Amino acid sequence: MSKGELKTQDGLISSWAYNLRFKRGLLAHRLSLYFASCVFLCVLLAISDAEIGQIADKIFRQHIRYYVGNGTRSVTGGDLDGDGDVDLATADLRTSEVSVFLNNGDGNFRGGSKYGVQNGPLAMRAGDLDEDRDVDLAVLCLSAGKVSILLNRGTSSLTVAASYDVTGSPSDLCMGDFNADGKMDLATANSNSGDLTVLLNDGKGSFSKNVRVPLPEKPFLILCGDFNNDARADLAAVGSKSIYILINSGGESPSLIIKPMMPGAEHRP
Repeated sequence: MSKGELKTQDGLISSWAYNLRFKRGLLAHRLSLYFASCVFLCVLLAISDAEIGQIADKIFRQHIRYYVGNGTRSVTGGDLDGDGDVDLATADLRTSEVSVFLNNGDGNFRGGSKYGVQNGPLAMRAGDLDEDRDVDLAVLCLSAGKVSILLNRGTSSLTVAASYDVTGSPSDLCMGDFNADGKMDLATANSNSGDLTVLLNDGKGSFSKNVRVPLPEKPFLILCGDFNNDARADLAAVGSKSIYILINSGGESPSLIIKPMMPGAEHRP
């Protein structure tokens, strides 16, 4: 017998295979792959649920539970107190509050700070909205049809600065610089009205100007990213049947153009 090796993503799996003398060794090679695959499958089947649990315990040794508000629907992370650690904030749907948990630096969090927002907070994003290098929060409030802005004053406390109307039952929120002015803007997916709303930031955390973008179907989720490598923030919106890619053409008032995901994909502007 001769010893063969099969290379996989998880490393090298050794196997024994008969070195049959066939022309060009094709069948011997296939048998080697077959036996090696059988050995790998047997190893996977031999791992019990208890052993999988032990492996998980070694990776995540500590399980710490923190109680948040009623009906929590979103969580985001950011350095809210400026100490270099990632803190947490949750959007609590039923109590219409944002709960903040500050990181001690060792993976333990201290909570207690709650901030009232508009009715039905559903989604939340963290970022510097007023260019003071502190992490602020934008909270999408479904029931009220508004986006609430919580500005960080640098003392680990947040101030509810303002709320902005977004009609059409907004269901998701993202951040991005859509007009290339260096300021973080916001965009919402509006599930009832079947469109997107882009809220443009004046640099002080105020969003008085907005742009609406209609879609062929009602969007539920939204994501920001540079999808065509032109250094502009584009959008991906998810409906019940399709994902729509909206390419940013640039300018002070960004024009977002719906584009099919791949050549040959159905495109109905």
